[in-house]
Amino acid sequence: MIGRAPDSGRVDMGDAQPGPAQLPDRLRGELGRLAYSGLVVGPDHPYLFDCWVAVIGPTPVLCFTRLHQLVGTEVDTGALTDSLGLVGADAGVRLARCVDKLARVRALINAGEQILLSPGIRVLLEPELDLGGDLVRDLHEAHLAKARSRRSLPEPPSGRRSAGNLGEREG
Repeated sequence: MIGRAPDSGRVDMGDAQPGPAQLPDRLRGELGRLAYSGLVVGPDHPYLFDCWVAVIGPTPVLCFTRLHQLVGTEVDTGALTDSLGLVGADAGVRLARCVDKLARVRALINAGEQILLSPGIRVLLEPELDLGGDLVRDLHEAHLAKARSRRSLPEPPSGRRSAGNLGEREG
């Protein structure tokens, strides 16, 4: 479900810097604090695959979802790459790239052997919607319309079509 982050949800998760080219042999996923204010979607929301895939790719989206399934456990990095369909000699490097992409959009913090996951991820901003094109923009609008009808969210100002129109910006 798309939900509005409470004002107290505006939390700095630190500087999400790209991690190492290779991750450690074992990772522990922990739930961190919400890194955004405004509209966010949970790790099981269809918005992730409908919209975020166009911006960061399908594997980072699946990785975000998978890591949420493993919160509170320690997982072998090789088992994680296998579960994401990453095979070959460069599978670990490709997983590290996924983690880096997720860190850049503040969906997680890579703290070495510990991954701090945001409970959700914000909806796309205008420049990201431009990357996705008309189909992603239409899906984005459909998700927001559904959320507004369920939650009585304000309508965006006429003539503009972005999550930012709802007054929601990355905090």
